[in-house]
Amino acid sequence: MPLPRVFLDVRIGTTGGDRIIIQLFTDRVPKTCENFRSLCTSENPSQLTYRNSIFHRVIETFMVQGGDITKGDGTGGASIYNDAGVFEDEDLGWREIDEEGLVCMANRGKDTNNSQFFITLGPAGHLNGKHVVFGKVVKGMEVVREMEEVEVDEDDRPIEEVKIIHCGELEFKGGNIKKVEEPTRARHHAHAHVIGHTGVAVTPALAHDTDTVPTIVLRVTVPPPAPAIIIDDAPHHAPAPDAKEQAQRK
Repeated sequence: MPLPRVFLDVRIGTTGGDRIIIQLFTDRVPKTCENFRSLCTSENPSQLTYRNSIFHRVIETFMVQGGDITKGDGTGGASIYNDAGVFEDEDLGWREIDEEGLVCMANRGKDTNNSQFFITLGPAGHLNGKHVVFGKVVKGMEVVREMEEVEVDEDDRPIEEVKIIHCGELEFKGGNIKKVEEPTRARHHAHAHVIGHTGVAVTPALAHDTDTVPTIVLRVTVPPPAPAIIIDDAPHHAPAPDAKEQAQRK
């Protein structure tokens, strides 16, 4: 069984929207992955979602940080697991934070994970053992690099809004899929069926890197706005390297 993949469609400024696809390490940190997956699909009792949330912190060569679904400034967030909005660390030491494109939980200390996360722009060894690594960007790293280039203020907050305008899960299925329109086959493309709450499906093509034609179900949720659950007033930060003391947790 392949590891699950989710997507974030990110818009910089007021137009467009480009896709980041993230593979989740469910074989190593299943609880953390399920929190992230459920926030991408809004398949949770409170319909919490990353949709319409922003990336509130960008540090060149280090990371981009988002996922504050309640306040949007790094002081909020929520999880799917409990009313406190946080959950415990899971297998912190299973791998090093040693390359670009790793997706990790942001926190404010031990066992304070919620919805906030960051994507690395390079190795960040000073974070090893401090943040749960739960995913990796497998497509769309160029989008993350575009995010890296946005102008920021003195608090590393983008001047131009960087927003998740859609998100969901990619499900790899073998054979035909019931209750979904039959896709039009095309070489070098997999086919994605967009399914909303109404069950109505459309079939846009999703570029694929091989000559095979796997069938993919692309679940895109359009839930109501997430409730404003304020968990804590302290910022959730992935601490910056020593060379960037000005961006350390305030």
